Amino acid sequence: FYNNEQILSEEWVKQSATLGGSNLHGEYGYQFWLNTGKENDPSTRRLPDVPTDMFFASGFDGQAVFIIPSKKLVVVRLGLTKTPDEEYGANNFLKTIIDAIS
Repeated sequence: FYNNEQILSEEWVKQSATLGGSNLHGEYGYQFWLNTGKENDPSTRRLPDVPTDMFFASGFDGQAVFIIPSKKLVVVRLGLTKTPDEEYGANNFLKTIIDAIS
């Protein structure tokens, strides 16, 4: 929403957070990464301490946009991560933010 006007249709948002047909590990939706895990198994989630309804766009060197509908929360990270696996601790980063606003 922007100025109380919905920018993206409800259907587009729903599709963005829905598993793609050929996705066996529950990781990819409609142009967004998902946090559902394989068959909604929490042990296979990329970010186990973050709600399963979270979906996100992952950019260059750790830049990301995380959308968590159940928390009515959007987190934008513009940081730069220069590690071999480009991991900056996204799970703990988001868990800390969610805990702080809860």
